[in-house]
Amino acid sequence: MDESQSMMPPVLTPGSMHDVLAKMVGRWKAQTKAYHDPNSPPFESQGLEEGEWVLGGLGVAYRYESDMGPMKFQGFGFTTWNQMENCYQGYWFDNMSPAGPAGFKGHYDPDTRTMTSNMECMGPSGYIIHQRLVDVWHDEDHRTFEIYRVRPEGEQLSLHIDYTREHQPAAAPRPRAAARKARPAPKKKMAARGRPRPKTKAKAKTKRKTAKRAKRR
Repeated sequence: MDESQSMMPPVLTPGSMHDVLAKMVGRWKAQTKAYHDPNSPPFESQGLEEGEWVLGGLGVAYRYESDMGPMKFQGFGFTTWNQMENCYQGYWFDNMSPAGPAGFKGHYDPDTRTMTSNMECMGPSGYIIHQRLVDVWHDEDHRTFEIYRVRPEGEQLSLHIDYTREHQPAAAPRPRAAARKARPAPKKKMAARGRPRPKTKAKAKTKRKTAKRAKRR
């Protein structure tokens, strides 16, 4: 091994902290409520999110799509475990983010099955927006996600999503092999001139004696 190979970092492998990310894998239906104005009812829409393992199980990438009136909302995210800082870390980017991808870091509480993260992103007016992300898993098929905008006067709910796992149809049962047909009984072999062969030696001797007596007469 040369010096360049000895200086290379070891290849990362998934650990127990990555098991939490398995909850995000799959296909999810989403019911979304966006709170743009606290004095007005939320804007509601339906969406679909798909999460899959990437990098050999080191992280989960997820894509989200929904119809928001005349336009389609599209977003892409990625979450992994940062072993240097002992936290979960990820990025989010969508077609309504003028400043590009936004990063977040957080921790998971196994007692409440909740991941809480903090994210900073650039607002449309050029100022920094501080947000708190809360992802709660109620069971294996239901979870909620909320975004709170953090302000000096307090937090304000800006987004609420109810996720329901969309189960894939079960695979068709494996067809069974067709039952074998019973083999027909073998036919009796015929002797020369179409005569059946004698079944036993005793019968054959009797026939020969009878034939000799007939010739003597």
